[in-house]
Amino acid sequence: MTLALSESLRYSVHPSTELVTLGEDLAQLDRYLLLQRARYGERFSVSIEVEEGLEQQKVIRLMLQPLVENAFHHGLEQKAEGDWRIRVRIYRQERRSLCSVEDNGTGMAPEALRSLESAIHREKEFEKPGRGIGLSNLHKRLQAFFGAAYGLRLSQSPLGGLQVELSLPVASPDHGPAVTARKGDDGAA
Repeated sequence: MTLALSESLRYSVHPSTELVTLGEDLAQLDRYLLLQRARYGERFSVSIEVEEGLEQQKVIRLMLQPLVENAFHHGLEQKAEGDWRIRVRIYRQERRSLCSVEDNGTGMAPEALRSLESAIHREKEFEKPGRGIGLSNLHKRLQAFFGAAYGLRLSQSPLGGLQVELSLPVASPDHGPAVTARKGDDGAA
């Protein structure tokens, strides 16, 4: 636990603004999930699917952890009963890499969801006191590194909660569509 926490903090405060591999960001997510497992025990399950070959894709540092953290804080922790589920899927679609994080938490009403997504894309409104800046910050960072055609969008998750999907330029479009299932922190694929 101590080692996971120290490595997690080291990764989080690294002075470099350089891109990292998706594999490195997934390792950070694994450390975060280990810490959440100590907090919540067996209350949640996580499945992570990464298309073969994408672990070397360049991404921004701390891309996935904030999305899973939001799933816990804004979706799952608000759910009164039942098992908590998080699904992370990373795959190619045409000339993009898509990273999807979804949960079976409380979700949002369609109007509130549209309002939140609109606020994320309009930075001035999102910076009002009392509002979080995590999703807006991540959206702006993705666009700064990869261009205005990339970023995040929100939708209802088939699991029942919220889905956040990030789009990035694909590292190498000539890889096949094979998907490998990574083990979740709970041993489930």
